[in-house]
Amino acid sequence: MQKIKLVYKYINQIIRRFLGEYSNCHVLSFHRVVDEHDLNNLGIRDYELSKERFEEIITIYLKNNYRFVTMDELLKLKQKNEIDKHVAFTFDDGYVDTYFNVLPIIEKYKIPITIFFVERYLNNSIVKWDYALAELLNRSNNHVELLNFFSINLDLVPSKNKIYDVLRKELKSKNNKISYKQIESFFIEFLPDYKYIIKKYMLNTQQLKKMASHNLVNIGSHSSSHFVMTDLEEIDQENEILNSKKFIEEIIVKPVNHFCYPYGEFNEKSKEILIKNGYKSAVTTVPRNIFKTKKEDFFCIPRYVVKCGDKNKKFLSLM
Repeated sequence: MQKIKLVYKYINQIIRRFLGEYSNCHVLSFHRVVDEHDLNNLGIRDYELSKERFEEIITIYLKNNYRFVTMDELLKLKQKNEIDKHVAFTFDDGYVDTYFNVLPIIEKYKIPITIFFVERYLNNSIVKWDYALAELLNRSNNHVELLNFFSINLDLVPSKNKIYDVLRKELKSKNNKISYKQIESFFIEFLPDYKYIIKKYMLNTQQLKKMASHNLVNIGSHSSSHFVMTDLEEIDQENEILNSKKFIEEIIVKPVNHFCYPYGEFNEKSKEILIKNGYKSAVTTVPRNIFKTKKEDFFCIPRYVVKCGDKNKKFLSLM
């Protein structure tokens, strides 16, 4: 059924493109760009690219005469209906490899990027649990006890990748204000040094400041805690949206104008709060190009999530 829905969605987009409803302008969402030997061997690798692959993607756009733009430029171009042959690169979460690996590459090609930053990943007051889980599974020899912690019973002894997927799904379901303590308890029991381990993956304050001062880098907010917005009460959504903006602005001494919904989830309240607190736009994970003829909701901007298995034809199909 899921495959049928995806095929339908793909065909629907082709028809809409043919009818001229969509432009060839779009936004891409990246996560990590790492050395080839650092690519993870678990499911989280989906969100990792090698440095070589990242450059290959850039080259595809350059060969097709695309112009790379900031989120601010994208909004202005859309208002003037001058969006053809433009693309915006965004990075979610605030990984340290944006500093060490991405920055030299964008300097080489003179490409602007936007990094959407999670406030509590910086001071390590919340677990970056997907990578903590990967570290744990690579260390642990007793995967059954990890499953037992959440009362998960599997008939057959699964592969490490399957265990990762099952536990990741479980942890994601608890990644909210009410259940988050269970995630903390899990890692305190099985990976007590998790905070030290996870720290190496994320930007620190000094790196964030340096990135923000670069003329090719714009910093946006990805919330305070990376909780699903639609799981939160209105007051909690406001805290996530406003507190992260204030926190980042105090560090980088620049306005934070753009927001990225955690997991791409939002509702009308989310949009109202963003507008009220001075944001200019918000990006989603809705996979489509920017509208050509219709007005675009700047607080529901679509993006394509880039994964390690994506072939060149994916990017060419968007042009």
